[in-house]
Amino acid sequence: MKIVATAPTKIILCGEHAVVHGANAIAAPISFRNTITLDKRVGEPKFVLHQPAAPDWHAELAANGTITGTPVYHGLMRMAAQILREQGTSISEQGVLYTEFKFGFSPKGTGNSASIAAAIASALYAYLKVKPSRQQLFDAIQTAEKEAHGNPSGIDARTVISNCAQRFHKEWDSNGNTKFFFEDADLKLPKGTKLLIIDSLHEGEKPQTTSEMVAIFSNYYFKKGPTELNASERKRIADEFNPIVFKIESQLRENGDATLLGKYFNENHEMLRKTGVSSEAIEGARKTALDAGAFGAKLTGAGGRGGAVIALVAKEKLAAVRQAMTAKSLKVSEAEFDSKGITLETID
Repeated sequence: MKIVATAPTKIILCGEHAVVHGANAIAAPISFRNTITLDKRVGEPKFVLHQPAAPDWHAELAANGTITGTPVYHGLMRMAAQILREQGTSISEQGVLYTEFKFGFSPKGTGNSASIAAAIASALYAYLKVKPSRQQLFDAIQTAEKEAHGNPSGIDARTVISNCAQRFHKEWDSNGNTKFFFEDADLKLPKGTKLLIIDSLHEGEKPQTTSEMVAIFSNYYFKKGPTELNASERKRIADEFNPIVFKIESQLRENGDATLLGKYFNENHEMLRKTGVSSEAIEGARKTALDAGAFGAKLTGAGGRGGAVIALVAKEKLAAVRQAMTAKSLKVSEAEFDSKGITLETID
Protein backbone atom coordinates (compact mmCIF):
# COMPACT_ATOMS: atom_id res chain seq x y z
CA MET A 1 0.00 0.00 0.00
CA LYS A 2 1.23 3.47 -0.93
CA ILE A 3 -0.08 6.75 0.37
CA VAL A 4 0.36 9.86 -1.76
CA ALA A 5 -0.07 13.19 0.00
CA THR A 6 0.18 16.66 -1.51
CA ALA A 7 0.23 20.01 0.24
CA PRO A 8 0.12 23.55 -1.15
CA THR A 9 2.89 26.06 -0.75
CA LYS A 10 2.13 29.63 0.32
CA ILE A 11 2.79 33.28 -0.24
CA ILE A 12 2.79 35.98 2.39
CA LEU A 13 0.84 38.86 0.92
CA CYS A 14 1.87 41.27 3.66
CA GLY A 15 3.32 41.29 7.16
CA GLU A 16 6.40 39.10 6.67
CA HIS A 17 9.17 39.55 9.25
CA ALA A 18 7.06 41.90 11.39
CA VAL A 19 4.74 38.96 12.11
CA VAL A 20 7.56 37.33 14.09
CA HIS A 21 7.23 40.20 16.55
CA GLY A 22 3.44 40.27 16.88
CA ALA A 23 2.33 42.28 13.85
CA ASN A 24 -0.57 41.11 11.72
CA ALA A 25 0.11 39.21 8.52
CA ILE A 26 -1.90 37.73 5.68
CA ALA A 27 -0.84 34.60 3.84
CA ALA A 28 -2.53 32.44 1.24
CA PRO A 29 -2.02 28.84 0.13
CA ILE A 30 -1.10 28.66 -3.55
CA SER A 31 -1.47 25.97 -6.16
CA PHE A 32 2.21 24.97 -6.43
CA ARG A 33 2.11 21.67 -4.54
CA ASN A 34 4.71 19.35 -3.06
CA THR A 35 4.14 15.60 -3.12
CA ILE A 36 5.08 12.82 -0.69
CA THR A 37 4.75 9.09 -1.38
CA LEU A 38 4.90 6.81 1.68
CA ASP A 39 5.03 3.03 1.53
CA LYS A 40 6.00 0.21 3.85
CA ARG A 41 8.97 -1.93 2.86
CA VAL A 42 10.77 -4.99 4.20
CA GLY A 43 13.95 -4.59 6.22
CA GLU A 44 15.41 -3.27 9.44
CA PRO A 45 12.92 -0.82 11.01
CA LYS A 46 13.56 2.81 10.07
CA PHE A 47 11.84 5.89 8.68
CA VAL A 48 13.43 7.04 5.43
CA LEU A 49 13.10 10.33 3.57
CA HIS A 50 14.51 10.43 0.05
CA GLN A 51 14.48 12.93 -2.80
CA PRO A 52 14.91 11.03 -6.09
CA ALA A 53 15.85 14.20 -7.98
CA ALA A 54 18.80 14.69 -5.60
CA PRO A 55 19.91 11.24 -4.35
CA ASP A 56 22.47 12.67 -1.94
CA TRP A 57 19.64 14.41 -0.05
CA HIS A 58 18.50 11.61 2.19
CA ALA A 59 17.78 11.09 5.90
CA GLU A 60 16.90 8.17 8.16
CA LEU A 61 15.38 7.75 11.61
CA ALA A 62 16.55 4.47 13.16
CA ALA A 63 14.55 2.37 15.61
CA ASN A 64 16.79 3.58 18.46
CA GLY A 65 15.98 7.23 17.64
CA THR A 66 19.26 8.03 15.91
CA ILE A 67 18.91 10.44 12.98
CA THR A 68 21.42 10.40 10.13
CA GLY A 69 21.71 11.99 6.71
CA THR A 70 21.10 15.46 5.31
CA PRO A 71 20.91 17.87 8.29
CA VAL A 72 18.08 20.02 6.87
CA TYR A 73 15.83 16.93 7.00
CA HIS A 74 16.48 16.16 10.66
CA GLY A 75 13.52 18.23 11.80
CA LEU A 76 11.26 16.16 9.56
CA MET A 77 12.63 13.00 11.19
CA ARG A 78 11.91 14.42 14.66
CA MET A 79 8.41 15.28 13.52
CA ALA A 80 7.85 11.69 12.36
CA ALA A 81 9.11 10.34 15.69
CA GLN A 82 6.81 12.74 17.54
CA ILE A 83 3.75 11.58 15.57
CA LEU A 84 4.57 7.93 16.20
CA ARG A 85 5.00 8.55 19.95
CA GLU A 86 1.77 10.53 20.06
CA GLN A 87 -0.05 7.53 18.58
CA GLY A 88 1.54 5.08 21.03
CA THR A 89 3.83 3.36 18.56
CA SER A 90 7.39 3.58 17.24
CA ILE A 91 9.54 2.81 14.23
CA SER A 92 10.58 -0.51 15.78
CA GLU A 93 6.92 -1.60 15.64
CA GLN A 94 6.28 -0.33 12.11
CA GLY A 95 9.15 -1.70 10.04
CA VAL A 96 10.56 0.31 7.14
CA LEU A 97 8.50 3.40 6.29
CA TYR A 98 9.94 4.83 3.09
CA THR A 99 8.99 8.31 1.89
CA GLU A 100 9.93 10.07 -1.33
CA PHE A 101 9.13 13.66 -2.13
CA LYS A 102 8.88 15.77 -5.25
CA PHE A 103 8.95 19.57 -5.36
CA GLY A 104 6.59 21.66 -7.42
CA PHE A 105 7.62 25.18 -8.49
CA SER A 106 9.48 26.09 -5.33
CA PRO A 107 11.07 29.53 -4.98
CA LYS A 108 12.55 30.39 -1.60
CA GLY A 109 10.01 32.08 0.64
CA THR A 110 7.00 30.06 -0.46
CA GLY A 111 6.80 27.75 2.54
CA ASN A 112 8.35 24.66 1.00
CA SER A 113 9.68 23.27 4.28
CA ALA A 114 6.23 23.59 5.87
CA SER A 115 4.55 22.12 2.78
CA ILE A 116 6.82 19.06 2.77
CA ALA A 117 6.28 18.63 6.52
CA ALA A 118 2.50 18.89 6.05
CA ALA A 119 2.53 16.22 3.34
CA ILE A 120 4.74 13.86 5.38
CA ALA A 121 2.66 14.32 8.53
CA SER A 122 -0.60 13.78 6.63
CA ALA A 123 0.73 10.65 4.93
CA LEU A 124 2.02 9.23 8.22
CA TYR A 125 -1.26 9.89 10.02
CA ALA A 126 -3.13 8.25 7.12
CA TYR A 127 -0.83 5.22 7.31
CA LEU A 128 -1.64 4.98 11.04
CA LYS A 129 -5.36 5.30 10.16
CA VAL A 130 -5.70 8.50 12.17
CA LYS A 131 -7.54 11.63 11.06
CA PRO A 132 -5.56 14.42 12.75
CA SER A 133 -7.07 17.66 13.95
CA ARG A 134 -5.89 20.92 12.46
CA GLN A 135 -4.05 21.58 15.73
CA GLN A 136 -2.27 18.22 15.60
CA LEU A 137 -1.05 18.93 12.08
CA PHE A 138 0.02 22.44 13.04
CA ASP A 139 1.96 21.20 16.08
CA ALA A 140 3.67 18.48 14.04
CA ILE A 141 4.74 20.89 11.30
CA GLN A 142 6.02 23.38 13.86
CA THR A 143 8.33 20.68 15.24
CA ALA A 144 9.99 20.43 11.83
CA GLU A 145 9.88 24.19 11.23
CA LYS A 146 11.75 24.94 14.46
CA GLU A 147 14.63 22.87 13.14
CA ALA A 148 14.51 24.62 9.77
CA HIS A 149 13.98 28.21 10.91
CA GLY A 150 14.81 28.45 14.61
CA ASN A 151 11.89 30.63 15.70
CA PRO A 152 9.05 30.12 13.18
CA SER A 153 6.08 32.47 13.42
CA GLY A 154 3.63 29.65 12.65
CA ILE A 155 2.12 31.35 9.62
CA ASP A 156 3.63 28.88 7.14
CA ALA A 157 2.44 25.85 9.11
CA ARG A 158 -1.09 27.18 9.39
CA THR A 159 -1.40 28.33 5.78
CA VAL A 160 -0.24 25.11 4.11
CA ILE A 161 -2.91 23.10 5.97
CA SER A 162 -5.67 25.56 5.04
CA ASN A 163 -7.89 25.90 1.99
CA CYS A 164 -8.15 29.69 2.14
CA ALA A 165 -6.12 32.74 3.09
CA GLN A 166 -5.18 33.28 6.73
CA ARG A 167 -5.07 36.33 8.95
CA PHE A 168 -2.50 35.73 11.63
CA HIS A 169 -0.78 37.26 14.62
CA LYS A 170 0.73 36.03 17.85
CA GLU A 171 0.84 37.34 21.39
CA TRP A 172 2.94 36.71 24.49
CA ASP A 173 1.66 36.22 28.03
CA SER A 174 3.38 37.56 31.15
CA ASN A 175 5.55 34.43 31.31
CA GLY A 176 6.76 34.82 27.74
CA ASN A 177 4.63 31.98 26.37
CA THR A 178 3.34 32.43 22.83
CA LYS A 179 -0.26 32.14 21.71
CA PHE A 180 -1.21 32.05 18.03
CA PHE A 181 -4.33 33.66 16.58
CA PHE A 182 -5.60 32.62 13.14
CA GLU A 183 -8.66 33.54 11.14
CA ASP A 184 -9.85 32.27 7.76
CA ALA A 185 -10.08 35.09 5.22
CA ASP A 186 -12.08 35.10 1.99
CA LEU A 187 -9.71 37.19 -0.12
CA LYS A 188 -9.60 37.68 -3.87
CA LEU A 189 -7.50 39.63 -6.34
CA PRO A 190 -9.06 42.70 -7.96
CA LYS A 191 -11.01 41.83 -11.08
CA GLY A 192 -8.89 41.59 -14.21
CA THR A 193 -5.59 40.96 -12.41
CA LYS A 194 -3.23 38.07 -11.82
CA LEU A 195 -0.46 37.51 -9.31
CA LEU A 196 2.92 36.41 -10.63
CA ILE A 197 5.60 34.87 -8.46
CA ILE A 198 9.19 35.40 -9.51
CA ASP A 199 12.18 33.35 -8.39
CA SER A 200 15.18 35.69 -8.04
CA LEU A 201 17.68 32.87 -7.44
CA HIS A 202 20.30 32.62 -10.17
CA GLU A 203 22.03 29.36 -11.03
CA GLY A 204 24.94 28.62 -8.73
CA GLU A 205 23.78 30.99 -5.98
CA LYS A 206 23.27 29.81 -2.43
CA PRO A 207 20.12 31.34 -0.93
CA GLN A 208 20.23 33.00 2.45
CA THR A 209 18.30 31.17 5.15
CA THR A 210 15.13 32.37 6.82
CA SER A 211 16.95 32.43 10.16
CA GLU A 212 19.59 34.76 8.71
CA MET A 213 16.99 37.16 7.36
CA VAL A 214 14.91 37.18 10.56
CA ALA A 215 18.07 38.11 12.48
CA ILE A 216 18.90 40.90 10.01
CA PHE A 217 15.41 42.36 10.41
CA SER A 218 15.45 42.49 14.22
CA ASN A 219 19.04 43.72 14.26
CA TYR A 220 18.06 46.68 12.07
CA TYR A 221 15.68 47.93 14.73
CA PHE A 222 17.35 47.13 18.02
CA LYS A 223 20.74 45.47 17.41
CA LYS A 224 19.26 42.36 19.03
CA GLY A 225 18.39 38.84 18.00
CA PRO A 226 14.72 38.07 17.22
CA THR A 227 14.11 36.28 20.54
CA GLU A 228 15.72 39.06 22.61
CA LEU A 229 13.15 41.80 21.99
CA ASN A 230 10.95 42.93 24.87
CA ALA A 231 7.24 43.76 24.70
CA SER A 232 7.68 47.47 23.95
CA GLU A 233 10.22 46.74 21.20
CA ARG A 234 7.90 44.21 19.58
CA LYS A 235 5.04 46.72 19.80
CA ARG A 236 7.08 49.34 17.98
CA ILE A 237 7.56 46.98 15.03
CA ALA A 238 3.92 45.89 15.02
CA ASP A 239 2.70 49.49 15.14
CA GLU A 240 4.88 50.38 12.16
CA PHE A 241 3.74 47.50 9.95
CA ASN A 242 0.09 46.94 10.88
CA PRO A 243 -1.29 49.94 8.93
CA ILE A 244 0.12 48.72 5.60
CA VAL A 245 -1.22 45.22 6.26
CA PHE A 246 -4.72 46.63 6.79
CA LYS A 247 -4.42 48.76 3.63
CA ILE A 248 -3.40 45.78 1.52
CA GLU A 249 -6.20 43.62 2.89
CA SER A 250 -8.74 46.36 2.15
CA GLN A 251 -8.08 45.95 -1.59
CA LEU A 252 -7.87 42.14 -1.67
CA ARG A 253 -11.38 41.74 -3.01
CA GLU A 254 -12.90 41.35 -6.45
CA ASN A 255 -13.95 45.01 -6.60
CA GLY A 256 -10.66 46.19 -5.10
CA ASP A 257 -8.60 48.94 -6.73
CA ALA A 258 -5.67 47.27 -8.52
CA THR A 259 -3.73 50.52 -8.83
CA LEU A 260 -4.08 51.17 -5.11
CA LEU A 261 -3.18 47.58 -4.20
CA GLY A 262 -0.07 47.81 -6.36
CA LYS A 263 0.87 51.07 -4.63
CA TYR A 264 0.49 49.39 -1.23
CA PHE A 265 2.62 46.44 -2.36
CA ASN A 266 5.36 48.90 -3.32
CA GLU A 267 5.10 50.73 0.00
CA ASN A 268 5.28 47.47 1.95
CA HIS A 269 8.33 46.42 -0.02
CA GLU A 270 10.12 49.69 0.68
CA MET A 271 9.51 49.23 4.41
CA LEU A 272 11.12 45.80 4.19
CA ARG A 273 13.96 46.88 1.90
CA LYS A 274 15.23 49.50 4.33
CA THR A 275 15.71 46.81 7.01
CA GLY A 276 18.16 44.90 4.81
CA VAL A 277 16.03 41.86 3.92
CA SER A 278 15.92 42.50 0.18
CA SER A 279 18.73 41.76 -2.29
CA GLU A 280 20.13 43.08 -5.53
CA ALA A 281 18.35 40.32 -7.45
CA ILE A 282 15.01 41.01 -5.75
CA GLU A 283 15.33 44.71 -6.56
CA GLY A 284 16.19 43.84 -10.15
CA ALA A 285 13.20 41.51 -10.47
CA ARG A 286 10.88 44.19 -9.06
CA LYS A 287 12.20 46.83 -11.45
CA THR A 288 11.77 44.50 -14.40
CA ALA A 289 8.17 43.74 -13.41
CA LEU A 290 7.29 47.39 -12.81
CA ASP A 291 8.96 48.57 -16.02
CA ALA A 292 6.94 45.95 -17.93
CA GLY A 293 3.68 47.31 -16.52
CA ALA A 294 2.98 45.58 -13.20
CA PHE A 295 0.79 47.55 -10.79
CA GLY A 296 3.15 46.76 -7.93
CA ALA A 297 5.65 44.20 -6.68
CA LYS A 298 7.14 43.17 -3.35
CA LEU A 299 9.29 40.49 -1.83
CA THR A 300 7.36 37.68 -0.21
CA GLY A 301 8.60 35.59 2.68
CA ALA A 302 12.08 35.89 4.11
CA GLY A 303 13.66 37.71 1.17
CA GLY A 304 17.43 37.99 0.91
CA ARG A 305 19.60 36.30 -1.68
CA GLY A 306 17.41 33.94 -3.69
CA GLY A 307 14.15 35.36 -2.32
CA ALA A 308 10.84 35.43 -4.17
CA VAL A 309 8.87 38.40 -5.50
CA ILE A 310 5.14 38.71 -6.11
CA ALA A 311 3.84 41.11 -8.76
CA LEU A 312 0.26 42.25 -9.35
CA VAL A 313 -0.36 42.41 -13.09
CA ALA A 314 -3.31 43.22 -15.35
CA LYS A 315 -4.28 40.20 -17.43
CA GLU A 316 -3.55 42.05 -20.66
CA LYS A 317 0.03 42.72 -19.52
CA LEU A 318 0.85 39.20 -18.34
CA ALA A 319 2.63 38.25 -21.55
CA ALA A 320 4.78 41.38 -21.50
CA VAL A 321 5.82 40.89 -17.88
CA ARG A 322 6.58 37.20 -18.45
CA GLN A 323 8.65 38.03 -21.51
CA ALA A 324 10.61 40.66 -19.59
CA MET A 325 11.36 38.15 -16.83
CA THR A 326 12.45 35.48 -19.29
CA ALA A 327 14.79 37.98 -20.93
CA LYS A 328 16.47 38.41 -17.52
CA SER A 329 16.70 34.60 -17.04
CA LEU A 330 14.21 34.74 -14.17
CA LYS A 331 11.72 31.95 -13.50
CA VAL A 332 8.16 33.21 -13.26
CA SER A 333 4.79 31.54 -12.85
CA GLU A 334 1.22 32.52 -12.08
CA ALA A 335 0.32 32.09 -8.41
CA GLU A 336 -3.28 31.02 -7.95
CA PHE A 337 -4.89 30.87 -4.51
CA ASP A 338 -5.40 27.22 -3.53
CA SER A 339 -8.70 25.93 -2.16
CA LYS A 340 -8.01 22.17 -2.02
CA GLY A 341 -5.82 22.04 1.08
CA ILE A 342 -3.99 18.76 1.73
CA THR A 343 -4.92 15.86 -0.55
CA LEU A 344 -4.52 12.15 0.18
CA GLU A 345 -4.67 9.13 -2.11
CA THR A 346 -4.20 5.48 -1.17
CA ILE A 347 -2.83 3.14 -3.82
CA ASP A 348 -3.17 -0.59 -3.09
